[in-house]
Amino acid sequence: MIESDSSEPTKSTSKGGFSKVLIGIIAFVLGIGIGAVGFYFLGPVSHTNFEKELSEKTKQIKILGTKIDSLSAELKQAKEISPSYTAILKKILDPDTLNEIISLGTAVGGQWSVKSSDDVVFLEENLLYLRMDDGHLAGMALVKAPDTGDTKSWRTLWSEYE
Repeated sequence: MIESDSSEPTKSTSKGGFSKVLIGIIAFVLGIGIGAVGFYFLGPVSHTNFEKELSEKTKQIKILGTKIDSLSAELKQAKEISPSYTAILKKILDPDTLNEIISLGTAVGGQWSVKSSDDVVFLEENLLYLRMDDGHLAGMALVKAPDTGDTKSWRTLWSEYE
């Protein structure tokens, strides 16, 4: 019988150690390859969608810029309205003044009013077309306002309601 010396460590050899390392390296290389192929096919799709979205947003910004420019011109034009136009508008938007000049009848309890300056069209400096209502009926009038300070001088040239 052979006796072993317990002071010497025993060597154990594992089988297949090299093949496990080789399989690990192959798996790692395949993982990198598959990842690269996926990035190659998926990367351009995301990039293309981003370019399309960026292009769309750029177009929208240009359209909004054009609208802002248009509104700026209208605002500038509105600021340049003559003082007489402003005085007439202020009085026309007051229902008490309007009912003094408009001689049309109203529905029960109604009072003629012009809702906004958009309902007043200046045909000349002192000749205006009005769209108005009394809460029940819609009406229109053509008014001459020769003296902006004196509403008693204003005349209704034509008026009608529906």
